[in-house]
Amino acid sequence: MKQKLNPPDYPEQIKQNERLFYTLLEQFRPDLFVLTDLLDTNKVNMYVVFKIIRQLLTIANGSRWGRVIINISDNKVTYVEGVDTDKVNENIFG
Repeated sequence: MKQKLNPPDYPEQIKQNERLFYTLLEQFRPDLFVLTDLLDTNKVNMYVVFKIIRQLLTIANGSRWGRVIINISDNKVTYVEGVDTDKVNENIFG
């Protein structure tokens, strides 16, 4: 007679895998571990962070001067804008 196997405890396995992932991340990329922990602890929406990074890269790949503007209304990010500018630093009158 075959012995019936109990199905694995998937929620517990997921938690165990997540703990292992964080342990490895902390050892191999402490910088990413700190960011991940900060985002997870505070429940920050990663989609917003991706949009901010995208605008930073837009400026970095352009003139390398500019600003990132994040408009927030009632705890909701309404837009993220990257403004790529030209650094002039010249007198108006020559």
